[in-house]
Amino acid sequence: MMADENFPIHSLLPKSDIEAKTFIDKHPDWDGRRVTIAILDTGVDPASPGMQVTSDGRPKIIDIIDTSGGGDIDTSTIVKADETMMITGLSGRKLRISESWTNPSGDWHVGIVSLYRLYPKLLKERVVKERREKVWDLSHKEKLAEAAHQIMAFEKLQSENASLQTTGNPTVALKNKLQKDEYIERREMLTSFDKKYKDPGPVMDCIVWHDGNQWLSIVDTSSHGDLSTSLVLEDYKVKLQFGKISEADNLTYSVNIYENGNVLCIVTNGGAHGTHVAAIAAANFPQEPERNGIAPGAQIVSIKIADSRLGREMETGTSIIRAVNHCIKNKVDLINFSFGEASNWNGSGKIVETIIEAVNKHGIIFVTSAGNDGPGLSTIDAPQISSSDIIGVGAYITPEMMKALYSMYGQGKSAPYMFTSRGPTPEGRNGVCISAPGAAITSVPTYTLKNTQLMNGTSMASPNACGGIALVLSGIKAAGHRYTSHSVRRAIENSAGHQKDHLSLGMGLLQVEKAFNHLLAHEIPHPVNMANIIVSVNGGRGLYIRDLHQINSPHLYRTVISVEFHESVSNGDKVAFSVPILMTCEEPWVRHPKFLTMCNSSHYFNISLDISVLKEGAHFSCIYGYDLNRIDAGPLFRLPITIIVPSTDSSLSGNDIVFRQSDIVRRFIAVPKGSSWCKVSINLEDANAKEVFWIHCIYLKTLQAFRTTEMCKVFILNSNVTKYFYFKVEEDYTLEVCIARDWRIESLFEAHLSYNVEFHGLKLDHQDVCLSSSDGVSRLTVANTMGHCVEEAVISGSFRSCKTQYRPSDYKISPLSMERDAMVNNKLSYQLILTYNFHQSREMEVYLNFRHFVSFSMKVTLRVSFG
Repeated sequence: MMADENFPIHSLLPKSDIEAKTFIDKHPDWDGRRVTIAILDTGVDPASPGMQVTSDGRPKIIDIIDTSGGGDIDTSTIVKADETMMITGLSGRKLRISESWTNPSGDWHVGIVSLYRLYPKLLKERVVKERREKVWDLSHKEKLAEAAHQIMAFEKLQSENASLQTTGNPTVALKNKLQKDEYIERREMLTSFDKKYKDPGPVMDCIVWHDGNQWLSIVDTSSHGDLSTSLVLEDYKVKLQFGKISEADNLTYSVNIYENGNVLCIVTNGGAHGTHVAAIAAANFPQEPERNGIAPGAQIVSIKIADSRLGREMETGTSIIRAVNHCIKNKVDLINFSFGEASNWNGSGKIVETIIEAVNKHGIIFVTSAGNDGPGLSTIDAPQISSSDIIGVGAYITPEMMKALYSMYGQGKSAPYMFTSRGPTPEGRNGVCISAPGAAITSVPTYTLKNTQLMNGTSMASPNACGGIALVLSGIKAAGHRYTSHSVRRAIENSAGHQKDHLSLGMGLLQVEKAFNHLLAHEIPHPVNMANIIVSVNGGRGLYIRDLHQINSPHLYRTVISVEFHESVSNGDKVAFSVPILMTCEEPWVRHPKFLTMCNSSHYFNISLDISVLKEGAHFSCIYGYDLNRIDAGPLFRLPITIIVPSTDSSLSGNDIVFRQSDIVRRFIAVPKGSSWCKVSINLEDANAKEVFWIHCIYLKTLQAFRTTEMCKVFILNSNVTKYFYFKVEEDYTLEVCIARDWRIESLFEAHLSYNVEFHGLKLDHQDVCLSSSDGVSRLTVANTMGHCVEEAVISGSFRSCKTQYRPSDYKISPLSMERDAMVNNKLSYQLILTYNFHQSREMEVYLNFRHFVSFSMKVTLRVSFG
């Protein structure tokens, strides 16, 4: 039977929802041309489909670097070639120097690297498995079978000659016993070898030299000393060269050479994430344009910030700072940062300072994922949690995406993804600026042996929005208009497809054409477009009142508004700057002045809140500031206000709560005095039903990441089966209990649910018991701190570790390299090298724990001796 519908290929990488497709249809040449996007991620594979050329035939990836240090090879050792043009690599192999290689100095820098160090985790697992099957298993299984056969044959022979064993000949008996023991021991040794099998992987020699004009390198990808099969490579950006390590791994690599040939950086992908992100933003398929990314005309700078040495796709402070500085020096237009995690400190540190400088001083637009830690409130990840200068993107899903990407047959509804992080941030900002489709099926690196792959997350929403902003910039540049990072941000926020759920979706879905038209209608040189308007209250960029002690405090707040001008604004324009401001707010419980005059100085005013009229739950409002002369341009600034009014009951319950697809119920309760843990029970009231739900319970503590105080589970709920959840709480904080029905359901029927929240209190006077050699007994006191019910306590303990505190035996502060670590203003970055000496009485696992991590990177030198 022939299908009467076309496959929804355009929904595999959604473009229509943000008006990207209609924009390019109207303006084919404004498809990202003249725009450069830096992808700060796990690296982008230049051999991946769609990563070769732009829509107008220019190279797609114009630079590839690794700022993590994970690919750095020490090539400071210098050797000379002998009369036969041979050198000895650090592996001990003899390496023949080609006569075609020019080296006036005769100095050959050599280094060595383990191949597995360059592999992403999944590739290493695949290659190790395949090498074991081909190199080890075939011969080992043959030998093991041979040993088993020898035992069986010997036992059979002994059985047949049993009468000979009863002759009483001790020499024959001993000989037979020794022979049998030999066969058995051989089998056991082979079995033991198999269990202890470990593949350290091949090692590759590296050579770096200067040909009189530039630095060149070669890596022995054969791992046998045969350089004839390897490529001579220079820095990627010079000739855009890259190679493949081997047919077995299919891993693309390129190189960069630093510090006068003393460091060779081999750049490989640290995972599939970065290539997928880049493909969403800007992939170009000349023969299959329906597979294109959002901005196929844009060029890409690939910056690997994920350090493979950390065992997972994780960035470091050094890698981020290096990456942002590289973007500034190379004048990229946009940065996409689909990375991040929960943070203890907000709005401070070298990383945040570097990002803010890139945005405010150098005009780079920084787009980042909001995080995948929802559905609870206040779950925004760093760096978006840290600055209002960053555009945070939430993840959105549509019915068309559900059908094309997830093969769902039911009729779903558009909604935020359940996992998308929500605002507000601890200092009161929304956290999410705009939203975009949060999934795609598109290109991944060639080492995965896949053409495309489905990925979802705010990591996918961010490049979707970043590509959309690239289209806007492409059009603005083609039209000859000026912009700043702040004028672009205001345009995309004021033109977004407005949503009521500001904490999940920000101002709404990005709308490319509307944002472009907004910039044209309200373009520079109006001085407001050259300014960053900063509104702060109580030291934050918004008001967030959550806990009881805040609610019971006076609600009069001193607010300050100030202006930061772009460096291109003249002193005369700063003196003349004067803008009449109209302030509005829809909520009657917010009182504020109506007018103010904004000039090049700080302006103070008061706002007050009447929280007494608010019912239990979350309440969101916003004070909007408009230029009275250009109200149609939308708000110049926003001051978000979030109030959480918690219940003060000692327990909560709900019955017959109706849940449809993607529905969320949030309850807030002030944790009672004396409570130390909480029990939540959930029951599905529908007969013969089976549903997928989320529960997310969270409270916030100052200067602590939300990860330390949350409990989040996705679970299947069956009829007549009660699910119980237990977690730690602390008194006087406001606990959010968030229950949500998953969006991945085919049924259109409602689900009916009941829940109950109980608080309990059992406290030990101290959790960790430390016994010194002179202590015979350590006393523990257990108290029932709630007292409203009888608690059963079972005390158990175990000695699992020995904790010892050490001070550094030596320290050294030294500057990092000017080539990779100097700031744009030539300020140096420094490293602190700490040396620790410690002695273990026997061999054991040793873990290092640095309690107070700081914003600069830390290098640790360890000297371990075993008694």
